[in-house]
Amino acid sequence: MYYAFPVGDLSVTAGPLLDQDDVIAATTSAYSDAFRLGSMPYSLTGGETGPGVGVAYSNDNGVVASISFFSTDGASSTVGIGTDNGDNVSTFTLGYNGDGFGGGLVIASNDGEAGTSGYDTFGGGIYYSPKSIPATISVAYDTQDPETGEEVTDLFVGVDYQVGPGTLSAAYNSTDIDGSDSLDSTGFEVSYSYGLNDYV
Repeated sequence: MYYAFPVGDLSVTAGPLLDQDDVIAATTSAYSDAFRLGSMPYSLTGGETGPGVGVAYSNDNGVVASISFFSTDGASSTVGIGTDNGDNVSTFTLGYNGDGFGGGLVIASNDGEAGTSGYDTFGGGIYYSPKSIPATISVAYDTQDPETGEEVTDLFVGVDYQVGPGTLSAAYNSTDIDGSDSLDSTGFEVSYSYGLNDYV
Protein backbone atom coordinates (compact mmCIF):
# COMPACT_ATOMS: atom_id res chain seq x y z
CA MET A 1 0.00 0.00 0.00
CA TYR A 2 1.63 3.19 -1.22
CA TYR A 3 1.02 6.27 -3.36
CA ALA A 4 3.03 7.18 -6.47
CA PHE A 5 2.94 10.52 -8.28
CA PRO A 6 5.05 12.20 -11.01
CA VAL A 7 7.24 15.26 -10.52
CA GLY A 8 8.74 16.12 -13.91
CA ASP A 9 11.05 13.28 -14.92
CA LEU A 10 10.76 11.80 -11.43
CA SER A 11 8.26 9.36 -9.98
CA VAL A 12 7.90 9.63 -6.21
CA THR A 13 6.52 6.70 -4.21
CA ALA A 14 5.66 6.83 -0.51
CA GLY A 15 3.53 4.84 1.87
CA PRO A 16 3.24 2.66 4.97
CA LEU A 17 3.86 -0.64 3.17
CA LEU A 18 6.73 -0.35 0.71
CA ASP A 19 8.46 -3.54 -0.44
CA GLN A 20 12.19 -3.56 -1.08
CA ASP A 21 11.66 -4.10 -4.82
CA ASP A 22 8.70 -1.72 -5.34
CA VAL A 23 10.81 1.19 -6.62
CA ILE A 24 13.25 -0.29 -9.15
CA ALA A 25 14.04 1.71 -12.28
CA ALA A 26 16.82 -0.45 -13.75
CA THR A 27 16.05 -3.63 -15.70
CA THR A 28 18.69 -6.27 -15.00
CA SER A 29 16.94 -9.15 -16.77
CA ALA A 30 14.14 -9.61 -19.30
CA TYR A 31 13.66 -13.27 -18.39
CA SER A 32 10.01 -14.16 -17.77
CA ASP A 33 10.60 -15.87 -14.38
CA ALA A 34 7.55 -18.00 -15.22
CA PHE A 35 8.76 -21.15 -13.47
CA ARG A 36 11.34 -21.45 -10.68
CA LEU A 37 14.62 -19.73 -11.48
CA GLY A 38 15.09 -15.98 -11.58
CA SER A 39 17.81 -13.37 -11.54
CA MET A 40 18.96 -11.12 -8.68
CA PRO A 41 17.98 -13.36 -5.73
CA TYR A 42 19.80 -11.15 -3.20
CA SER A 43 19.67 -7.56 -4.43
CA LEU A 44 15.98 -7.72 -5.39
CA THR A 45 14.44 -10.18 -2.95
CA GLY A 46 11.43 -8.01 -2.19
CA GLY A 47 10.99 -9.85 1.08
CA GLU A 48 11.21 -6.80 3.35
CA THR A 49 8.35 -4.36 3.91
CA GLY A 50 7.84 -1.16 5.86
CA PRO A 51 7.00 2.54 5.67
CA GLY A 52 9.27 4.57 3.46
CA VAL A 53 9.84 6.54 0.28
CA GLY A 54 11.38 5.99 -3.13
CA VAL A 55 12.22 8.11 -6.17
CA ALA A 56 12.69 6.86 -9.74
CA TYR A 57 14.12 8.82 -12.68
CA SER A 58 13.97 8.21 -16.42
CA ASN A 59 14.64 10.27 -19.54
CA ASP A 60 14.15 9.96 -23.29
CA ASN A 61 17.72 8.70 -23.75
CA GLY A 62 16.98 5.48 -21.85
CA VAL A 63 18.94 6.33 -18.70
CA VAL A 64 17.09 5.32 -15.54
CA ALA A 65 17.87 5.45 -11.81
CA SER A 66 16.07 4.93 -8.54
CA ILE A 67 16.63 5.11 -4.81
CA SER A 68 14.41 3.95 -1.97
CA PHE A 69 14.60 3.95 1.81
CA PHE A 70 12.31 2.35 4.36
CA SER A 71 12.34 0.76 7.80
CA THR A 72 10.99 -2.72 8.46
CA ASP A 73 10.16 -1.58 12.02
CA GLY A 74 9.01 1.92 11.07
CA ALA A 75 5.34 1.29 11.85
CA SER A 76 6.19 0.95 15.54
CA SER A 77 5.70 4.19 17.48
CA THR A 78 8.72 3.30 19.63
CA VAL A 79 11.03 2.72 16.65
CA GLY A 80 10.17 4.90 13.65
CA ILE A 81 12.11 5.38 10.43
CA GLY A 82 15.86 5.88 10.26
CA THR A 83 16.52 5.21 13.93
CA ASP A 84 19.31 3.23 15.53
CA ASN A 85 17.03 0.45 16.80
CA GLY A 86 15.25 -0.43 13.54
CA ASP A 87 16.27 -2.24 10.36
CA ASN A 88 16.66 0.40 7.67
CA VAL A 89 16.83 -0.81 4.07
CA SER A 90 18.26 1.23 1.20
CA THR A 91 18.20 0.26 -2.49
CA PHE A 92 19.84 2.09 -5.40
CA THR A 93 19.62 1.22 -9.10
CA LEU A 94 21.16 2.66 -12.24
CA GLY A 95 20.55 1.41 -15.74
CA TYR A 96 19.95 1.88 -19.43
CA ASN A 97 16.87 0.73 -21.34
CA GLY A 98 17.65 0.78 -25.04
CA ASP A 99 15.98 -0.46 -28.21
CA GLY A 100 16.34 -4.22 -27.90
CA PHE A 101 19.02 -4.20 -25.24
CA GLY A 102 19.84 -2.76 -21.86
CA GLY A 103 21.11 -3.46 -18.40
CA GLY A 104 21.41 -2.21 -14.89
CA LEU A 105 23.18 -2.24 -11.55
CA VAL A 106 21.59 -2.69 -8.12
CA ILE A 107 23.02 -1.95 -4.67
CA ALA A 108 21.00 -2.81 -1.57
CA SER A 109 21.77 -2.62 2.14
CA ASN A 110 20.08 -3.54 5.42
CA ASP A 111 21.86 -1.97 8.40
CA GLY A 112 20.72 -4.70 10.82
CA GLU A 113 20.26 -2.21 13.67
CA ALA A 114 17.30 -4.13 15.13
CA GLY A 115 19.46 -7.13 15.95
CA THR A 116 18.77 -9.08 12.77
CA SER A 117 21.53 -9.92 10.34
CA GLY A 118 22.24 -6.96 8.08
CA TYR A 119 23.70 -7.30 4.62
CA ASP A 120 25.14 -5.49 1.63
CA THR A 121 24.43 -6.62 -1.92
CA PHE A 122 25.67 -5.74 -5.37
CA GLY A 123 24.27 -7.08 -8.61
CA GLY A 124 24.17 -6.35 -12.30
CA GLY A 125 22.65 -7.74 -15.44
CA ILE A 126 22.19 -7.22 -19.17
CA TYR A 127 19.56 -8.32 -21.66
CA TYR A 128 19.41 -8.47 -25.46
CA SER A 129 16.53 -9.03 -27.89
CA PRO A 130 17.88 -9.62 -31.42
CA LYS A 131 15.70 -8.37 -34.25
CA SER A 132 16.30 -11.52 -36.31
CA ILE A 133 14.60 -13.93 -33.90
CA PRO A 134 11.73 -13.57 -31.36
CA ALA A 135 13.94 -14.19 -28.34
CA THR A 136 15.38 -12.42 -25.32
CA ILE A 137 18.70 -13.35 -23.71
CA SER A 138 19.49 -12.28 -20.14
CA VAL A 139 22.65 -12.63 -18.05
CA ALA A 140 22.85 -11.47 -14.42
CA TYR A 141 25.33 -11.66 -11.55
CA ASP A 142 24.40 -11.01 -7.92
CA THR A 143 26.30 -11.04 -4.61
CA GLN A 144 25.41 -10.72 -0.95
CA ASP A 145 27.77 -10.03 1.94
CA PRO A 146 25.88 -10.61 5.23
CA GLU A 147 27.06 -9.36 8.60
CA THR A 148 26.94 -12.96 9.85
CA GLY A 149 27.58 -15.93 7.60
CA GLU A 150 29.40 -16.39 4.34
CA GLU A 151 29.35 -14.28 1.20
CA VAL A 152 27.20 -15.76 -1.59
CA THR A 153 27.20 -15.17 -5.34
CA ASP A 154 24.72 -16.14 -8.04
CA LEU A 155 25.21 -16.33 -11.82
CA PHE A 156 22.07 -16.49 -13.95
CA VAL A 157 21.49 -17.01 -17.67
CA GLY A 158 17.96 -17.09 -19.10
CA VAL A 159 16.44 -17.26 -22.60
CA ASP A 160 12.82 -16.65 -23.61
CA TYR A 161 11.70 -17.67 -27.12
CA GLN A 162 8.27 -17.04 -28.61
CA VAL A 163 6.81 -20.32 -29.85
CA GLY A 164 3.23 -20.42 -31.10
CA PRO A 165 0.84 -18.82 -28.61
CA GLY A 166 3.29 -18.89 -25.72
CA THR A 167 6.88 -18.61 -24.54
CA LEU A 168 9.51 -21.35 -24.34
CA SER A 169 11.96 -20.54 -21.55
CA ALA A 170 15.28 -22.04 -20.51
CA ALA A 171 17.51 -20.91 -17.66
CA TYR A 172 20.66 -21.84 -15.75
CA ASN A 173 21.95 -20.59 -12.43
CA SER A 174 24.95 -21.31 -10.26
CA THR A 175 25.09 -20.34 -6.58
CA ASP A 176 28.43 -20.26 -4.78
CA ILE A 177 28.74 -19.98 -1.00
CA ASP A 178 32.17 -18.79 0.06
CA GLY A 179 34.19 -21.47 1.88
CA SER A 180 31.67 -24.30 1.46
CA ASP A 181 31.69 -26.52 -1.63
CA SER A 182 28.98 -28.77 -0.17
CA LEU A 183 26.42 -25.94 -0.11
CA ASP A 184 27.07 -24.72 -3.64
CA SER A 185 24.25 -25.43 -6.07
CA THR A 186 23.44 -25.44 -9.78
CA GLY A 187 20.01 -25.27 -11.34
CA PHE A 188 18.51 -25.78 -14.79
CA GLU A 189 14.98 -25.34 -16.05
CA VAL A 190 12.98 -25.55 -19.25
CA SER A 191 9.36 -24.41 -19.28
CA TYR A 192 6.59 -23.40 -21.66
CA SER A 193 3.84 -20.99 -20.70
CA TYR A 194 0.89 -19.53 -22.54
CA GLY A 195 -2.40 -17.88 -21.78
CA LEU A 196 -5.52 -19.95 -22.42
CA ASN A 197 -7.56 -16.75 -22.39
CA ASP A 198 -7.47 -13.32 -20.75
CA TYR A 199 -7.96 -14.83 -17.28
CA VAL A 200 -6.16 -18.21 -17.26
